[in-house]
Amino acid sequence: MSDDTAKWRALLEDRLKSLQERLAEINETLRQPEDDDIEEQAVEADDDEVLHRLARAGRDEARLIGAALRRIDEGTYGICTTCGKAISKRRLQALPEAEKCLRCAQQSDDR
Repeated sequence: MSDDTAKWRALLEDRLKSLQERLAEINETLRQPEDDDIEEQAVEADDDEVLHRLARAGRDEARLIGAALRRIDEGTYGICTTCGKAISKRRLQALPEAEKCLRCAQQSDDR
């Protein structure tokens, strides 16, 4: 494993660990019993909806990070899954879990 690959793995594993900790906090908050006050229950319902959305986004990100870690294991990390060309280091620095080069990602978004 190259030094760069080891660096990307460590970064992704750290992000995944932080994300899992945050998801555990969200789940713990969602398990809290409801308040007896009707008005407070309405506020809690709104808060819970936001937390559910955050949890969903977190799970989606965790799946992407997991896929990136599998690509590292397979030796295909940093290679676009669409065109097979290298993903720029600049893109990986911005989005380490990226599976597509910028061009292919933009084409996917346009569809």
